[in-house]
Amino acid sequence: MNINKRYIPDIVLAVVISVSAVLYLIFGHIAFKATASIGFVVMGIVNYAIVRKNIGRYRKFSLILLCGLFCAMVGDIVLNYNFIAGAGIFAVGHLFFFIAQCFMRRPDRKALITDIICIACWLLITSAILFFAPLNFNSSLMFGVCLGYAAVISVMTGKALSNFVQTRRPLYTHLLVGTTAFLLSDIMLVFNVFGERMKITNILCIVLYYFAEMALANVFFPAEKQAMSGNDA
Repeated sequence: MNINKRYIPDIVLAVVISVSAVLYLIFGHIAFKATASIGFVVMGIVNYAIVRKNIGRYRKFSLILLCGLFCAMVGDIVLNYNFIAGAGIFAVGHLFFFIAQCFMRRPDRKALITDIICIACWLLITSAILFFAPLNFNSSLMFGVCLGYAAVISVMTGKALSNFVQTRRPLYTHLLVGTTAFLLSDIMLVFNVFGERMKITNILCIVLYYFAEMALANVFFPAEKQAMSGNDA
């Protein structure tokens, strides 16, 4: 089986990330988690470097998305020492992902209405989970932090859903898969930290999280194809 040389770095890094994530699940050592997190940032940088000359007007989108990946890496490590600080860094990363997606489509009234509807849907879902699920936040501060974080990630994921609804091009599909997996991972994290800690929620949290990050780190390829096709709208 012939493998395109451009995919070899992705395959190697995907193996490193996956093995590190599994080792973290088994041993719980932060070194394995840090290795996996650094891995998806390196994957993003490598992919961006490969396609940079072909991505045309997606250059700003790609650079801002890289900033989001970097924030996710830092937040992933900080979360082990301080939950609120880690959540704050992740929230900044989600804002970068949201801003990056805003560069993908020309704004108009129809797009804005679709954005609002899609974001509102995710806000209702995430808020309902926080208010009605069997969770114990121990303080109003922690509940407020989680609610604010839920709002930010809902905005990011809602924007991805909106772009996908308006035009189902590979780039938008790719981003929707990555951002939705990210949100589902965070829902598992909330149940794992503030609910009844179960092995399955911890496993799902890690698996969905690193799947999401690898998907976002590989989004440059569909961006390149879309730009080269001339169908940027």
